[in-house]
Amino acid sequence: MTGQFRTASRRARVAAIAVAAISLVAFSAGCAQQDPADDAAASSTVAVPGAPAPTTTTPAPDPVTTIDVSDMKFSPQSVTIEAGQTVRWEFDDDGKAHNVTGLRDIGLIINSPIMKEGEYSVTFDKPGTYDYICALHQEMTGTIIVE
Repeated sequence: MTGQFRTASRRARVAAIAVAAISLVAFSAGCAQQDPADDAAASSTVAVPGAPAPTTTTPAPDPVTTIDVSDMKFSPQSVTIEAGQTVRWEFDDDGKAHNVTGLRDIGLIINSPIMKEGEYSVTFDKPGTYDYICALHQEMTGTIIVE
């Protein structure tokens, strides 16, 4: 009986080790595929007596620069932003129709529909100078400088 007990006990230990190893591999694979953003949402903080209180930082929303389209002009006429920021044109010129059209190849980036009211936005990812006009009123000009 002692030999059978040792064999059964050894088999049980080998099986337990195999199950533990498989569980560890499955757990590790699941952790490797987890989105890092989920870590922040799922993490918890433990207060330690005498330690400074933990702080939580919330990512700032994408900055938006607004340009008013009114009084037959873009206001401000020139803006400077950082790469990755968004410019929003707000149309409200007492019922007059306008648009925003980039000059030269910038027309591929800045090209709003003709609007009497509403908003049009573009996010600028690459540094450079972006000149634009209202195609209906070419005296209306503007410039966006992206650093």
